[in-house]
Amino acid sequence: HRHYWRRATGAALVLILSLLLVYARFVEPRLLVVRTTVVPAPIDLDIALVADIHVGVFTRSDKLQQMVEKLNAMHVDLVLFAGDLTYDPPYDLAAALAPLKRLNKPMYAVLGNHDVQLPGPPLEERIRAALAGSPVVFIEHRVIDFPKVRLAGLHDYWTALDDTAFLRALPRDKPLLVLMHQPHSLRELRGVDFTLAMAGHTHGGQVYIPWLTAAVFKADRDEIHINGPYHTPLGRLFVTPGVGVTGTPVRLDCPPTIDLIQLRKRVR
Repeated sequence: HRHYWRRATGAALVLILSLLLVYARFVEPRLLVVRTTVVPAPIDLDIALVADIHVGVFTRSDKLQQMVEKLNAMHVDLVLFAGDLTYDPPYDLAAALAPLKRLNKPMYAVLGNHDVQLPGPPLEERIRAALAGSPVVFIEHRVIDFPKVRLAGLHDYWTALDDTAFLRALPRDKPLLVLMHQPHSLRELRGVDFTLAMAGHTHGGQVYIPWLTAAVFKADRDEIHINGPYHTPLGRLFVTPGVGVTGTPVRLDCPPTIDLIQLRKRVR
């Protein structure tokens, strides 16, 4: 009996692990969820935040179309993209990114490390050319003024192109939102009066295992901001887990996500 139960337990574990691997490789990466988070702020504003589409070797244009359809159905004030459109993309980049031209509202975007040769081929000019005339507006090292809020974009942290003195020099007559690719760019915002900084890059780890995912990010990347909202000594930060995949093409307990961030003066 003991031998039988050992074999049965071993077989059950192998089956469970196999099912988890199949789910993580072929099911969860095909999902796209909308996660709503309320963030205290001096303004009421609804933001759709996405990042890390990584169109290319693992993510095809149909995933991008799925994202565009969901964004088009959302009633939000701003649509923001926090970098990494590509990951070893096909030669015809215009065709691969074509679904973004069907957005029914502007998408304010910054580029990520995979878009600017860190790593990978230099794609920045090809991306901008492919999306010319589209609703995608690139805002690296720029400030966009809206009636009730300002939006600023940063270059990818690894490029070291940003001098955030231009943000410290801004008047403080309205809330400032900062869009960036890497959470590490928060370090550049010391002395900047901002309401919320938003980033991607981490993919939420792609595979979320309590304690272990955070420990790996801390040890391997010196990164403690992985997924969701953070109230840091420098200000509020939100990290979205992204839509696509890189490296090992799996997701587990960390589905592709559109983050609906609801800035609210009063939080219940």
